[in-house]
Amino acid sequence: MIKNPFSGKFITGEGTDGAGKATQLDLLQADIAKTNVNLVFTKEPTNDSLGWEIYDILNNRHKTLKLEEMSGLDMQRLYFQNRRTQYRNVILPCLRGGVSVMSDRGLVSVVFGIETRDDVKRFLDIERAMFLARDVQFIVPDLTLIYMVDPDVAVARLREKKRDLDLFETREMIAKVAERYRWAAELIPNCVLIDANRPADEVYADTRKQVLELLGVKI
Repeated sequence: MIKNPFSGKFITGEGTDGAGKATQLDLLQADIAKTNVNLVFTKEPTNDSLGWEIYDILNNRHKTLKLEEMSGLDMQRLYFQNRRTQYRNVILPCLRGGVSVMSDRGLVSVVFGIETRDDVKRFLDIERAMFLARDVQFIVPDLTLIYMVDPDVAVARLREKKRDLDLFETREMIAKVAERYRWAAELIPNCVLIDANRPADEVYADTRKQVLELLGVKI
């Protein structure tokens, strides 16, 4: 992975289902709107053909591919392709132009496909090779915020939404992904674990501090 050589800052947000990541990024976007900071917000999967295909697989709508029949690496390869396009078309041009980027998920989301600690490096090596094959710089974010939540708390929050839980929203899967986030945070630079068991406003105090300090902004 390459350290960001550009003046624009690159930030990603991560977390298990039920961690409240989306709420945190919404609060951040509202705060940034009060400033003159040029911060582009984006997310994965992207709003294009490959992004739609990933969503179809996740939501069991794909005509031929079934998530339960795919290996973790099979699914992650689709994310790697999608991320490579997002880097090439959005993230890298912004960073080169001095514009900062906040992405809802990024390369640390590899945790959703791995099974062992060694898989972190193995999957990232595969992703890097896919980027380099298309001459796309494999830049590590300047900051990755990982929202960590107790699985029971996460499931309770998800059930408040009054819908069936999907494959990634079970207590067992949330606990596994949380452990894998800890593995990734040990190996990938610039990761910060945030306790997301607290009320959203308390969590946001940490989010705001981390991001605004990186951007050099005072509100």
